[in-house]
Formats: sequence, structure tokens, C-alpha cells
Amino acid sequence: MSKHDREQHALYLKDQIQGLEEVIPDQQEEVDSNQENYDEAMEKVEAAQLEADEYKGHLDDAVARLEGSQEELDEYKRELRDLEHEGKKKAKLDHDQDNDDSDDEEEGDEEEEEEGDEDEEDIEGAFVIKF
Repeated sequence: MSKHDREQHALYLKDQIQGLEEVIPDQQEEVDSNQENYDEAMEKVEAAQLEADEYKGHLDDAVARLEGSQEELDEYKRELRDLEHEGKKKAKLDHDQDNDDSDDEEEGDEEEEEEGDEDEEDIEGAFVIKF
């Protein structure tokens, strides 16, 4: 490289250096500003995450209470169904027993008619034992 080329190249390099030295502070300000914005945003993200975690805890508690209430409701419904079923079963047994009793009464009435009218008073619904 000739002396002239070297001088030209040196001027070019000095010009480039001066241009970069002027630009670098602006770029550094931009970097600092973006870093500050990023840090603020991350603080907001962290605060939002803490808030979200808190709400998640409240949600989990509410879900647990709801599930407990659902289980309790299901248990009460099951107990009521069992109780109603038991009542229907008892009513059917009572009804069947009443039918059996009325059949027995009819048989007893027929026997009384066959035996004839005796001077014994019959209390309605009571069995009369004759010796």
C-alpha cells in the first residue's frame, strides 16, 4: 500500500471511529432504556405471577369447597333415596300385611257366620278367641 493509500485509509478509519463514537452513546442510552423497560416489565410479570399464584390458591380452595359440597349433596340425596326406598318397602309390607289381615278377617267373618250369632260382642278389628 502506498503512502497516499495508507493516509486515505487512515482518514477513512478515523472518520468511521468518530462516527461510531458519536453513535455509541445514543445506542448505549437505547440499551439502558430498553434494559430499564425490561426490568420494569419483569417486575410486573413477577408481581402478576405472585397475584396469579394467590388467585390460584383461592381457586383451589373454592374448588375443594365445591367438591366437598357436591359430595355432601350426593350423600344426602343417597340417604334420602334410601330412606324413601325404605319407606316404600315398609308401606308395601304394611299393605301386604293389611291384605293378609283382611283375608284373615274375611275368613274369620265366614267362620263366625257359620258358627251362628252368639251373644259375644266383637270389637271391630280385634280378634275374638273362642274357647
